[in-house]
Amino acid sequence: FELNGADPITSGKYAQISFSPDTTSGEMIGRTDVHGDFHESQIVKVFREGGVILFDEIDDADPSMLIKVNTALANGYLATPVGMVQKSPDTYIVCAANTFGTGPDAMYVGRTRLDAATLDRFCLSTIYVDYDEKLEEDIASVLPERDMYWLMGYTAQVRSAIKEHKMRRVCSTRVVINATEHLKKGKDTKWIRENFLQGWSKAEKAKVEAAADSSNPWVQKQLNAEKARKAEGSYSYKQPSKFGFF
Repeated sequence: FELNGADPITSGKYAQISFSPDTTSGEMIGRTDVHGDFHESQIVKVFREGGVILFDEIDDADPSMLIKVNTALANGYLATPVGMVQKSPDTYIVCAANTFGTGPDAMYVGRTRLDAATLDRFCLSTIYVDYDEKLEEDIASVLPERDMYWLMGYTAQVRSAIKEHKMRRVCSTRVVINATEHLKKGKDTKWIRENFLQGWSKAEKAKVEAAADSSNPWVQKQLNAEKARKAEGSYSYKQPSKFGFF
């Protein structure tokens, strides 16, 4: 995302706050010190001068904190201890949540149910963001093709089982990151499966196995790579991944 041709983060036109039940208004709008001097937050600065503001984890915020967010979204003003700050026409506000604001579910049990006023602010502007498979492919690309194709295919397989059976499980991009690092260090695919499914019930594991789909393009690539692997006899890794190990 670029703002007038510039990256908001590197240009200083970016602000973020991750909400939790104990987030204070001072963290969002700034604080007044013991001398009575007001120190505005980066959020106020970007709100006034233009840029991108991310209100993260809004479904974990105390409801009273969302009143300020609602005002900023609807009226274009943000209340601070030194008065109202008007929103710049070049300010873009993004709110992110793990749920759709309807309260806790089986996987996100500690989330807050957002009131109608907050949900109404996102009328026709709610976007569901799925996992970035292109990013995951880039992360796993340091592996030999055989392992890369297996990992991408297996990740798709697990997600398919979770979605089909509405399982209370998560298969995030961290699986790809961690599995890539373990495979680079010599672990095999059996070890990855056993450790990832550790703690899963027999029924859940069976559902994952049943979700195997030979029509999946990653599975097809894996099968073809297996044939090529047998013909080549050995392989080596590419340059080490630039991604962290979480």
